[in-house]
Amino acid sequence: MPEKDKRLILVRNDLLKEIAKITAKEGKTVFAFTNEVFEQALKAHEMQTNLSEVIEFFEFMKFQKDTGAVIIRSDMLDYMANKLYEIDKEELLQKWYNSGLWYGKYLSVKFSDQDPLKTFEKLIRLSAWDLTDFSVTNREKKIRIRYVSPRLTPENTNLYLKFLEGILHALNYRTLKNDCMKGMILLELEKQK
Repeated sequence: MPEKDKRLILVRNDLLKEIAKITAKEGKTVFAFTNEVFEQALKAHEMQTNLSEVIEFFEFMKFQKDTGAVIIRSDMLDYMANKLYEIDKEELLQKWYNSGLWYGKYLSVKFSDQDPLKTFEKLIRLSAWDLTDFSVTNREKKIRIRYVSPRLTPENTNLYLKFLEGILHALNYRTLKNDCMKGMILLELEKQK
């Protein structure tokens, strides 16, 4: 490569030390490693995102994989949920609640070094389909959850309410109020001691 095709780039010393460790371990040159990083950053930019969002999404997908989540088309989920809801509504609601409990416990263990409520909010935003409005309002020891997804059937809205309650109960919140109708969930919870 001609000398004029190279450029000097300033890098923080702590980063350069970490890069040197990685390249030594992987048998790469610093030049190859940094070019790979820049290539990936440019791909992310072309996708109208950035590396931070890519990493966040990767962490989420890995978390989902680790929890046993599977990818399924939403119309298939709707069909199965609606059929089971007709057959055994109470057991299905309990299973969604229990699944939320497990998910919440795993969330608190996996991300023990992070604020569990912020992690919960981030995961819901990343995983929910056709979500038009989602907010977590935290005031002192009480939180309010607003979840709006007009695509949800009435049955799936009830199931998702139970799942959210399960997660939050596992994070040591107690339900004060829950309200839902097709595509809308409102929850008010209080942190327990």
